[in-house]
Amino acid sequence: MRMTAACLAVAVLFACGGPPPPLVEERYAGTWSGRSMITPGDTGIPWNMVLSVADSELAGTLTFTGTSLVPVGVRTLSAAESTLIQEVGPYYSPTAKAEVMTQATARLTSDSTMDGSFVMRRTAGGDSIMGTYRARRLRQ
Repeated sequence: MRMTAACLAVAVLFACGGPPPPLVEERYAGTWSGRSMITPGDTGIPWNMVLSVADSELAGTLTFTGTSLVPVGVRTLSAAESTLIQEVGPYYSPTAKAEVMTQATARLTSDSTMDGSFVMRRTAGGDSIMGTYRARRLRQ
């Protein structure tokens, strides 16, 4: 009986073209450690981001390391093989010293590294702050 069920499962997978391909969002899932910089000589603000896929959506939280700030929600706007666009916040920014929303665009440069740029906008209005960031995956 077991053999019949196993053969039937293999036949169904073969007839349907096999298991579905992994979601592109899964390329970005994991724990990332990064730094955001405003100027080229800036040492940056350190952070950790945990991303996971649920119901085909990539989302997670960002935590500024070494601070008592609460974790910030991260929502994916678009994910492709090598590009990720996310929205972060609203949250209190230690750099802007105000509540902000941030849109970040990353390029996956290897399975464990991403480089990106961001635009941080104060929720109350005012000038935007632009910068870059680099992150490495700590674990998947």
